[in-house]
Amino acid sequence: MRIGIDLHTVHHLMQGSKTYMYQMAMHLARSSQAGDFVFYVPEEAHAEFAQHDFGGRVAVESMPLSRIKRLVTAFPRQCKRSGIDLLHVQYIAPFRLAMPYVVSLHDILHETYPQFYPRKIRRLMSLLYPLSARKAAKVIALSEYTKMEVMTKYNVPAGQIEVVYPGVSDEFRPRTDAAQVARVKSKYKIDGDYLLYVGRIEPRKNIQSIIKAALLLHQRRELPCKVVIAGMMDPMLPEYYHSTRAMGQHERIIFTGGVAQEDLPYLYNGATAFVYPSYGEGFGMPITEAMASGVPVIASNVTAVPEAVGDAGIMVDPHDVDALAQAMGTVLGDAALRERMTANGLAHAARFPWSGMAAQVLGVYAQVLGTA
Repeated sequence: MRIGIDLHTVHHLMQGSKTYMYQMAMHLARSSQAGDFVFYVPEEAHAEFAQHDFGGRVAVESMPLSRIKRLVTAFPRQCKRSGIDLLHVQYIAPFRLAMPYVVSLHDILHETYPQFYPRKIRRLMSLLYPLSARKAAKVIALSEYTKMEVMTKYNVPAGQIEVVYPGVSDEFRPRTDAAQVARVKSKYKIDGDYLLYVGRIEPRKNIQSIIKAALLLHQRRELPCKVVIAGMMDPMLPEYYHSTRAMGQHERIIFTGGVAQEDLPYLYNGATAFVYPSYGEGFGMPITEAMASGVPVIASNVTAVPEAVGDAGIMVDPHDVDALAQAMGTVLGDAALRERMTANGLAHAARFPWSGMAAQVLGVYAQVLGTA
C-alpha cells in the first residue's frame, strides 16, 4: 500500500498537532510492517524530512499551505499524481479526492465549549470538521471521549471511528543530569523548586485558576516554591494572554514564554509537580509527558483528561479553585505521596509508546484498503 500523509501542521504554532503528526509519520516510516509513504510537507520543512534515511520507502513532497490550494485545487491534484492509495489528514480533508482518506480528530471541543474559541474559527471548524468526518473511510479519535463526541454531534457511526491514543516521545524520561536541569532553569530565570504548567496560554487551559490557587496558598503560607507557566500566547486570543500575565504579576509566578523543544524534558524533570486543570482536552499530551518524566500530576477531571491521567494522578474539578489549591498543597507537603505518584505515573506513561500508536494506525489503513 502507498499512503500519503498530510503534514502541513509540522510548521504550526499548535505544538500538540505538530508533535502528533510528526511522531506518527516518523514511526510509521520506520515500522517493518509498513508499505510506502508520501510525506506532504511545507516547503520550509522539506529539507528536514528529506535528510532522513527511510530505506527508500518515503517520498517527500512540498505541499501548498494556502487553505484554498490545500483543500480545493492544487493539493487534491498532487495527491492523484503521487499515486497514493490512501491519504491521512488531520481535522480537515481536501475536497474531491480521488482516493479514500483517514482523518485524525484530536477533539471537537469547539462544539461543546464555544466560549473558548473565536467566532470566525469556530464557524469554519463547525462547517468543515463534520463534512470531513462523515466522508472519511475511518476517523481516528485520540480518546474514547472524542469518539463519543464525534458520534453524537456529527452522527458518525461507531464502527467508522477508531480510538488511537497518542504516544509519549522517548525524550521524556527521568533525567540524572542535574547540570542540564540547572542550565535550563537558569535559561528561563527559574530559581528553587517549582510547580509547572506546560501549554498554550488560552482560556480553555484554565491557567488563571492555577494562579488563583497559587496565590491562595501563598496567603496561607503554604506555597514553598514558584509556579512556572511555560507556553506561548495563542495568537488568536491575545486579550486572555495579557490578562493572565497581569494576574500573575507576583514574585512567585514565572512566565517563561515559549520553551525550546530540547529544553522541555529538563524543565519537566526540574518540577516538583505538574498542574493541568484544563476545562477540556481531546487527550492531554503534556500529562503523559510529565508522568514519563517522573513528575507527579494534578489535573482536571473532565472530558478526556481522566483517560490521560488514569489512576496515576490527582484529579479535581477545574471550576473549584479551593480544591485545586488543596491538591497542590497536599502534593507539595507530602514527599511520600510524590514518590508513589511518580512511580504510578511512570508505569502509566509506559502504556503510550509511539511505536504502538503507529502499529494501530497501520491496522486502520489495512482495514480501509482491505488488506487486514
